[in-house]
Amino acid sequence: MNNEQRLFPERVRATCCGLRCATECWVDPAALDSFLASLPVDEVLSFGSTLSSGSCHFDVRFGSAAEEAGFIALAHALDFGSGFRKELHEHCNGLGAWLTMKAGLERMHAASGGACTGAEWLAALDAPAVSRLFTLPSPALDPLTVLILRVAHELARGLRAAGIASMTDFVRGVLARGSDTPACDLVRALVETFPLAFNDVHEYEGQRVCFYKKAQLVVGELYYRFRKEDHRFDFPDAHRLTAFVDNVIVATLRKAGVVSCTEALSQRISRCEPLPSGSRDEVALRAAALAAVERVCTALASRDPRAPPPLLPMQLGNWLWGCLGKTPEYRNVGSNAAVVGAVMPPRPCAQRRAAAGDVQRGRQQRRSDAVLAAHESGDEARAAYD
Repeated sequence: MNNEQRLFPERVRATCCGLRCATECWVDPAALDSFLASLPVDEVLSFGSTLSSGSCHFDVRFGSAAEEAGFIALAHALDFGSGFRKELHEHCNGLGAWLTMKAGLERMHAASGGACTGAEWLAALDAPAVSRLFTLPSPALDPLTVLILRVAHELARGLRAAGIASMTDFVRGVLARGSDTPACDLVRALVETFPLAFNDVHEYEGQRVCFYKKAQLVVGELYYRFRKEDHRFDFPDAHRLTAFVDNVIVATLRKAGVVSCTEALSQRISRCEPLPSGSRDEVALRAAALAAVERVCTALASRDPRAPPPLLPMQLGNWLWGCLGKTPEYRNVGSNAAVVGAVMPPRPCAQRRAAAGDVQRGRQQRRSDAVLAAHESGDEARAAYD
């Protein structure tokens, strides 16, 4: 491994762009050229640099940028309610996935007196407290309670093992190292310390493929949120972050024709057949989307090699996800959804035990494991790839 690839975002770039998966899906050169020619670069730059404008603004009063940074890291670790979108709408007064998780996180902060990013507080969480804080009243949402609890306890274990009191101190400690690659260092620290939440790595025909979506998203969020007010977050290596590729970016690039796939895979997606997280098809789709973003940015930069990069991959990814992907023409592709993570091997979990003969509870628990598997990949549990 060369020095570049020791930096975790560069591992993502190298493994995704170097993945040999043309048999499933690929970047269409002609469609990419057409997409590039019509790309509103100024709009992408403006929107793509505002990642922090909405996704993680909480109704919480923080004492410092570092305290808020720790809370943002916690929020992204727990942000997997999308796997229960249907149940949340049905049992939580119509609230969607993110609004449910956001409200629960805000209640965590209030109930803990601001200590909810601390190892001791997270370790003491139990299922009734999670259900109460996130307002999960129905047994149909018990698997979501289990997932929140498992990730919260992993954060506590990771912090304790590192001798760190809280997620706030964790972020502060990484940035205090004085490295010239603080963004990459923080991605690596999140992945290695909290693998259940952030280690988004899979294999494809013996090739190791890295995404680190959630870890990079945390770092990108902190960069755009605080870089102008706190020099510690003005990461000199922020340009190394890749796009935070999830189902929305894949769907948007497929709709644009930039990412193509075999007719068989296209039909599977149209039929809403499962694409398990980490499966051959799912990995190939995400890798192709990431490679497409890289190729667009490289092509723009090659127009004037002497100038600074006109567009960063994470900026283009942010625009694809939050702007183009939310327009009616593109958002409607979500009506054909491929279920990700729905077919995964069972994972050991003490909470999995269902009452004998309780078939429905058993089904819910198996779904909990499937969603956790998707969460571990940094992807949503359901993905609209078409």
